[in-house]
Amino acid sequence: MTTIDYFILIAFISALGNVVNSLLVAGATKKNIYNSQTCVVYSILPIFIISIFIVLINSIKIEINVFLLLCVKNVIYGLGFYLRFKAVEKLGAFNGALMAASQPVMISIFSLVFLSELLNTVQWVAILSVSIAILIPVRKNSYSIKDIASYVALPTLLFSSTVIFDRYLLTTYLSPTDFFVWDKISVFPAVLVSLFIAGKLKNISLKPTGKVFTVKVILLMTLLGLSWGIASYTYAIALAGEKAAIVTMIRNLAFPLTALAGAYIFKEKIDRIQYISLTIIVVAIVCGTIFG
Repeated sequence: MTTIDYFILIAFISALGNVVNSLLVAGATKKNIYNSQTCVVYSILPIFIISIFIVLINSIKIEINVFLLLCVKNVIYGLGFYLRFKAVEKLGAFNGALMAASQPVMISIFSLVFLSELLNTVQWVAILSVSIAILIPVRKNSYSIKDIASYVALPTLLFSSTVIFDRYLLTTYLSPTDFFVWDKISVFPAVLVSLFIAGKLKNISLKPTGKVFTVKVILLMTLLGLSWGIASYTYAIALAGEKAAIVTMIRNLAFPLTALAGAYIFKEKIDRIQYISLTIIVVAIVCGTIFG
């Protein structure tokens, strides 16, 4: 296995972690166990606590300017994270996941402008194909301009900017492990600030809605944190060794996989046009990865 193959595999594992996390969130919100902002907290809280212990035990240090940069980045990430979950609630697992898959296009542009990372022709074709495929079901369905702006354009912009931040930090200041622990330490308070700014902090309820802490609920809480932790750590490893646009394109296999799994689990109907869109996305990502 070549070095590039290794980072591609790690990025794919990260995508699978995101699939599991997104499906858990969709299930929790649809069954009214937790709302989306509570799912955010339960996804990041366990890794936040673990990261603090790792830093204390191993005496891992960080420059103050780098930590402040992480905090600013994670406030942006927190808003995007919250809006991603709201997209699943508002648009359904299929449309919320599929429409968010436009992220590689924006990251490709950002990475070219800010990181001078060049893509070859095959990679650009693959990324543009994903963008075109997304427009197929979007044009077919009637979404308001407000929904498109709030649950597609804005989260994509926010997430894309944070990936550029992460790539810069991983290639300039931090190892993947150091990045992971300090990022997770800063992301928890940053997300709370983001939810406060959004006026949603008061809606967080760590107790299940109308339920007690059953074994299933505790398992849900554990899996939310575990899936997000795995997705985040493998993301750091992959991004440290591969271009931001390529890592994002591979990780965004999570969106069509989540779409299909969500449609099956939650009985959301997928018509022929949506299947065509999904097929184009998967084929484009695979071709861009293998032949790019």
